[in-house]
Amino acid sequence: MAAKVAAIYGALSAIWIVLSDTLVAEQTGMSGEIVTWSIWKGLGFVLVTSLLLLFLVRHFLRLAQRAESRRWAGEPQFRSLVEQSLVGVYLVQDGRFAYANPRFAEIFGYPAAEIIASLKVADLVAATDRSLVEENLDRLLRGETSGMNYSFRGLHRNGWPLQIEIFGSRTEHQGAAAVIGTLLDVTDRYEAEIALRESEARYRLLIQTAPDAILVLDLELGRFVDYNQQAERLFELPGEELSWHGLADLSPELQPDGRKSAEKIAEYVAQAVAGGLPVFEWVLRSRGGREIPCEVRLVRLPAQGRTLIRGSVTDITERHRTAAALARSEENYRLLFEQATDAIFLCSSDGRLVDVNRHTIGLTGFTREELLQKDTFGIIAPEDHDYLRHCLQELRRQGTRFSTYRFARKDGSVFFGETSTKLLPDGRLLALVRDITEQRRAEDHRRKLEEELRQAQKLQAIGTLAGGIAHDFNNILAAILGNAQLLKFMLPPSHEGQGKVSQILVASNRAKNLVQQILMFSRQREQEKRVVQFGPIVLEAAKLLEVTLPTGVQLELAVPAHLASVLADSTQVHQVVINLCTNAIHAMRGKGGILRIELLEVTLPEESSLSKPSLPPGRYVCLRVSDTGHGMDAATLQRIYEPFFTTKPVGDGTGLGLAVVHGIVEAHGGAIAVSSRPGEGTVFSLYFPVHGGEAGAEPKPAPGPGLGQGQHVLFVDDEGPIIEVAEVMIPQLGYKVSVFRKPAEALAFLRQNYGGVDLLMTDFSMPEMNGIDLIREAVALKPSLPAVLLTGYGKAFDSRATVGLNIREVVTKPFTMDALAAAMQAALESVPR
Repeated sequence: MAAKVAAIYGALSAIWIVLSDTLVAEQTGMSGEIVTWSIWKGLGFVLVTSLLLLFLVRHFLRLAQRAESRRWAGEPQFRSLVEQSLVGVYLVQDGRFAYANPRFAEIFGYPAAEIIASLKVADLVAATDRSLVEENLDRLLRGETSGMNYSFRGLHRNGWPLQIEIFGSRTEHQGAAAVIGTLLDVTDRYEAEIALRESEARYRLLIQTAPDAILVLDLELGRFVDYNQQAERLFELPGEELSWHGLADLSPELQPDGRKSAEKIAEYVAQAVAGGLPVFEWVLRSRGGREIPCEVRLVRLPAQGRTLIRGSVTDITERHRTAAALARSEENYRLLFEQATDAIFLCSSDGRLVDVNRHTIGLTGFTREELLQKDTFGIIAPEDHDYLRHCLQELRRQGTRFSTYRFARKDGSVFFGETSTKLLPDGRLLALVRDITEQRRAEDHRRKLEEELRQAQKLQAIGTLAGGIAHDFNNILAAILGNAQLLKFMLPPSHEGQGKVSQILVASNRAKNLVQQILMFSRQREQEKRVVQFGPIVLEAAKLLEVTLPTGVQLELAVPAHLASVLADSTQVHQVVINLCTNAIHAMRGKGGILRIELLEVTLPEESSLSKPSLPPGRYVCLRVSDTGHGMDAATLQRIYEPFFTTKPVGDGTGLGLAVVHGIVEAHGGAIAVSSRPGEGTVFSLYFPVHGGEAGAEPKPAPGPGLGQGQHVLFVDDEGPIIEVAEVMIPQLGYKVSVFRKPAEALAFLRQNYGGVDLLMTDFSMPEMNGIDLIREAVALKPSLPAVLLTGYGKAFDSRATVGLNIREVVTKPFTMDALAAAMQAALESVPR
């Protein structure tokens, strides 16, 4: 009976352990070694408990007739065996423990006596499993089963959970049904199994959610034995079909390098089997025939009795596209970089040049290798280094900077570069440089032209003002000079007043010359231009200058015998030479020096160093006057043409000399260039356009005027003093005169005395009617009436407006008796008889 019970228990327990461990292994993927060890461990437990059960049953049967107390107390060997057992042994009756060995007590953390005395079965069972334990105890007690093996969650005295594996069978104790059995604490194994299952679940989750396709290749089977969903999507194959193939099956026959896929993959697999970690690019082929560039990483997995290779496959199609796009972008960038019309510098964070484009090489003259050996200070001219440091500090603060630097070329020349610099996120500097040297020159040229224009406008405004003042002066001087001449004429030669009158005449003539210079400056004096040679004019002026040269000043002449002709007023050219030489002599007063006058023919713009940009290209006669005097600074040069500006002491000059020169040269269509530095002297270069005609002879002076023969002169002027002078002077010259201050009164007189008027003399500028209109009205009344026009301006009217008006002569105020007599005589002689 005992052997049968033990055999049944051993067989059932062995079957249970083998089936449960095998099922757990299949569910959790536990390795074969672990499963085998677990089965043997369980079988050992069954063997031990079977033997123990056999022994116990035999003893129970032999002592069944004995009293229960004697049976428990009279077998010291049995009690010793139970007490020293490695498994917990218990006896339960009526829901309480009738016996618990030391191991049982140790498992639950209670003393054995306390368990027997005060604990119920339910006290050692977790609440969730109490119903299970109670139900199994009831079944055993009712005899529904002779034995039962199961596990439940117990409670340790300290409150932590226990996983208990228990075996129980029905017995008799003190004449009543009871349950006797053994139990094991399998908490550690249970927790290990749970951890293993959780680890397997995590591993499976990681594999399934990995972005790469993951496959496990069994080399013995030659096919995939595991894979994730990404692998199914990559190859466009369901799992059951994917497990039929290996990596070579899902690749084209040849790889891009021309080698067979099967041979090449075998080499990589061999590396992985040997413990290597090969990583390589590979081309796979999907079910639809699409070739997929991939990156493959192989590693050998640990497995008992099997060779497993795990492959991680990354689709690098986008990487290839990105790389291709990046290569195209780099190619486009390099093309734009090299073909840019601006110079481009790429500098490291410490200012070293790390790249330059082709235009930079052409602009600077350095080779690429030479430039890459330099920093920013090596390509910027030294005079801009301080400015560069300031700009670099601002660039670090602002991120961008627009500046203009002077760049140094390899040949030592310098060009202006307009520079746009940006601070890149990695600390490097990108600079675009545009050569604006020509633009700067054009701007300087424009500013120079604007300055010349402002100077010309200023001189024009001053000239207009000077012309108006000269007109008023001429009227005043006409009265003074006229009355002085009359007084000198009326006084006896021995009269003591003759000397005073002569002084008045001298002063008046000096004032007259000053006014003539003002008119010359304002270009309101009539020019008498003829085709002339400058040589004779310069030589004549030189003769006058030689007489007045101070000691220590040497005159040098460079006047060619033959020179191109110029359409010019010889008197004004003579005045120009005198004015320039007078200033030069004054500049050398006290220390001496050389005064040089030269004439030469030049072609502009070839001689750009001394030419004016405002002059059109062509041939010019250049009159150059230079001295070795004290020279002028830039501030003085800016003002030399201003009327009344002078550096001479008070009473030593009028300040009109150069202003007059400027006006004369401009009136001749020429220009002036001046070069001067303090202590180095001054050079004036005057340019007059060449004229194609032949030079004519200078007009001979006319013979002195004769006296009139009583002809009637109608004289009109709005200035009372001039009227008074004319009323006395004209009869002294042998003419009859009628004077009027208002043109209307003169016309009324002419209408009444039509036939008795022989000559009309009128001022040009009058408030009610100008002289031209008066002459026009008079000629309408008497077509044969000759006229003489008086003017305080050099040229105050357009000669085209005087056609047909019989204006025979023009007399400039202030006039002398001789000038007035000559004009009247010439006008009357021009009338046909």
